[in-house]
Amino acid sequence: MSSIVTVPGDVTLNVPTEQTTTATGTQSDFSLSAVYTHLRCNNTTALTLTGFTVGGATPTHNCVVIIDNIGSSTVKVSNQDTGSTAANRCITPSSNGQIIGANGRMMCVYDVTTQRWRESLLDPGARITVPYNSGDFTGQDSMTWTVDSGDLRVFAYRQSARAVHIMLAIEASSVGGTPSESLLVAFPGGFTPSDSGSTAIYLATTVMNNGTLETGRVTPGSSVFEFARVPGTNWTASSNATRVYCNTVFRVD
Repeated sequence: MSSIVTVPGDVTLNVPTEQTTTATGTQSDFSLSAVYTHLRCNNTTALTLTGFTVGGATPTHNCVVIIDNIGSSTVKVSNQDTGSTAANRCITPSSNGQIIGANGRMMCVYDVTTQRWRESLLDPGARITVPYNSGDFTGQDSMTWTVDSGDLRVFAYRQSARAVHIMLAIEASSVGGTPSESLLVAFPGGFTPSDSGSTAIYLATTVMNNGTLETGRVTPGSSVFEFARVPGTNWTASSNATRVYCNTVFRVD
């Protein structure tokens, strides 16, 4: 159980019980050591936590868990995940849950009224690099977009509740097929932009169209974000002469 410490001045502090896990993959009804637990996650591959018990039992009001990512991968706390018993599940601002990068920290407090753990405090940690996948980059309609691994200089994100900050830099990519208006990038992390379908919500960015530096715009789609030239005209077919850059915060469901 958590210990109590008295410090000078008759101030009493509750000290969390420290617990370390090296678990990876999806862990349901994860058993915490105490009603106030500091959970140190030292995982080498992704860890997903769908809910928590306290010593195998249903949590009680104001139980607290502080989740620290001290490993080399990500820690995700799922939202209302049916993998855990209903009374052990978590509620996070994003329906996709909360993903914590290296050295990030999240605190959840149990609310007996709703019978759920609730995200309380968050430090999302370091940005999370998206592994290269050529299928993440496509062209609209019959246009093709070829992004080789060496073309992808940066692709990373950092989530703070329903705000996802995306950093992307693609250089020397190629456009082919039948030119169209938009180059499409798959939205990372399993998130869905909440502003999808609204072409009025976009931010200006820099693009290079067949070697010509231009102003572009980046716009959220249903499961992608789109790059278009500000004049609204088609991209030009090119060989290793198309670049796009993104440093944008999207609101997600």
